Amino acid sequence: MISLSQCAFVPSSFNYVGLGYSIPRRDVFQSLSLPQHHCLTTLRMVSSQRAGTAKRRRASNGKRKPQGNADRRRKNSQKQSPIQKKIVPIHEANSMGEAIQLAKSISDHLYIAEKFIWLPTDDNLAPHLRTQLVHHEKRRRWGSQLLESLGQAALDEWENNPQEMLKSPWLEEEEHIWTDARFLRMVSSVSQPMTDSIDRPDKEGIYISQALKGLHVLSGCIAPVAPNSPPALEAWIDVHRCISELIHSADKLFTTQNTLLKDAVEVRWAIRGLVARLQMANNGLSHAEGIAIE
Repeated sequence: MISLSQCAFVPSSFNYVGLGYSIPRRDVFQSLSLPQHHCLTTLRMVSSQRAGTAKRRRASNGKRKPQGNADRRRKNSQKQSPIQKKIVPIHEANSMGEAIQLAKSISDHLYIAEKFIWLPTDDNLAPHLRTQLVHHEKRRRWGSQLLESLGQAALDEWENNPQEMLKSPWLEEEEHIWTDARFLRMVSSVSQPMTDSIDRPDKEGIYISQALKGLHVLSGCIAPVAPNSPPALEAWIDVHRCISELIHSADKLFTTQNTLLKDAVEVRWAIRGLVARLQMANNGLSHAEGIAIE
């Protein structure tokens, strides 16, 4: 065993060469007379060298800046802020589809019906609108999307202010929405097919389903109210007639083998809820004999 008194301090300028290792610029303890097979002393020297190398590496790594983060920060700084899309008022919409996307309130949807919806029974209708199937497809598609969006708007109003929805039946000039002429045009735009045309499940079937679901949601948020005045009663009867046509069309389309069970159940559920609420509104109406939905 070699004691500390037998060791001498070697300055850092001395290079110890032995056992295949060179230790430059390092203060180490070296025995003045090392045994030839003194493994403990050799391991201490090797361990000291490796420990010093590891410390230098850790120190140099700590000073380095991660290149990946720097590159990401540089790229992020070069990115321009996203351009905010200008909000267009619904009165400036160029098409019915654009107007439906901008519509938020029930009044917006009634405005769209008044401005954009056309019906085959309208006077002075352009010949291409009356005779070309593609325009009738667009009419029914936009009408169904408008009814679906109307139901969602009513649901949003109900969730935000249910007390106000219960207190006010959305009267406009003493007319309820269920007897509003604009609402009647919405329902008619989907229920009226093109002459001599056949409803297809992948086209008109989708439009009819969307319309019935939208009407179902609307009836749950704004309960149908039977009118008392003759003009409103006439509109009430016409709305019932159009809804009855939608239901009959759905019965034909969603009873085939190609119909998915999920779609058939959703449509049937919407029909049952809608018919139940309309019948409740007709219970107190003395003229309900001519407006029953079959």
